[in-house]
Amino acid sequence: MRAWLRAFLFFTILFFLNSFVQVIAHSAATIEVIDPEVEYIFGGQITFSARINSQTPVEQVTLFYQVEGEPVTEVGQANLYSQGRVISIYDTNKAPMRVFSNVAYWYQISLEDGSSVTSPEFGFYYEDNRFEWQTSSDGVFRAHWYSDNPLLAQKVLEISQEGLRAALNYVLVLPPDTIDIYIYDNIEDMQISLRQLGRSLVAGHADPAMGVVLVALPPGPDQTIYMKQRIPHEIMHILTYQVVGDAYSSLPPWLIEGLATLTELHPNQEYHVLLEDAHRRNNLVPISSLCQLLPMDASSALTAYAQSASFTQFLHENFGTQGIMNLLTNYSSGLGCEQGVEQAFGTRLNQLENQWRRDTFSGVSWNLSPEKTFPWVVLMVAVLFAPILMTIHSLVKRVDNDR
Repeated sequence: MRAWLRAFLFFTILFFLNSFVQVIAHSAATIEVIDPEVEYIFGGQITFSARINSQTPVEQVTLFYQVEGEPVTEVGQANLYSQGRVISIYDTNKAPMRVFSNVAYWYQISLEDGSSVTSPEFGFYYEDNRFEWQTSSDGVFRAHWYSDNPLLAQKVLEISQEGLRAALNYVLVLPPDTIDIYIYDNIEDMQISLRQLGRSLVAGHADPAMGVVLVALPPGPDQTIYMKQRIPHEIMHILTYQVVGDAYSSLPPWLIEGLATLTELHPNQEYHVLLEDAHRRNNLVPISSLCQLLPMDASSALTAYAQSASFTQFLHENFGTQGIMNLLTNYSSGLGCEQGVEQAFGTRLNQLENQWRRDTFSGVSWNLSPEKTFPWVVLMVAVLFAPILMTIHSLVKRVDNDR
């Protein structure tokens, strides 16, 4: 009896499953998504449109889309019009979309009979389409530009290869298969792209997870210098991400920017002056204060970049490339800023910083500001000149007594 009951239940379940599958297959067979299109004004709105051909009346259409490199699948309502036309509008001013990325999207179609069908997946590449981009490649690098200078891309590719070699002096990692470099003629042209990325006014930016670099290279006599500074700097950001992956966002800023600044092929000559001046004024900040954020104002930020680069160079000189790799590995495993340093080098962060200061500023003996040194000068004068004044007073008194 039990065997008969088990057989009955098995065939009953099988029957309902088969019926359910047939309903789904029938719904899918009677629905087509035709002419899927995406149009957009960069920095404005994105319009998704298609036409749904269905033998069963459609009740509702929902748009799903997934931006490459983003963990969340977004959902948007699609408006249904006559003849099965559906349109969904996404406003990038309200919610910026990651620029220079692949976007996958699909439709969920709910029918009046209660069934639901998911369309095939479609896709498009979201880029700054305000410009007619030209492309040239060399190994890992692809340069994209829109200026009238035909030699620009070749120079960018040459410096990119040189910057890659410089970066590999500090980290041991294979670069991604492709690094895309988008070259803007000026910072103003970059602004809409930067706003889409949630960035402020900068001359270069890397999206490390995507392997994308944006850089402003205005024409003029300093253009090559800008290339040698900005392109290697951003390449190092991408290589650092290759080492630590998603832990990149939790790395100490002093290390991220220190490595990137060291990779620049034309170092900023102001950095040395800024460091000496900050030391003389006793305005150097503890490295531990650069574990979370760098200063926002331009002057302090430049000094922080200079200090980060100098301290990172000190670590590289004393512990080598493997030491830097050990430090990055520690951070990627979740250790905090100071714990990662101590684990990698066996020394506390503040002790290493003290050694860095001694090595870097050993030739500078006066490192206090005038306001702080004035009381000590007064005290020194009093100590040195008090005995002299007392002696003079004693001699004058003796002369008066002799009279």
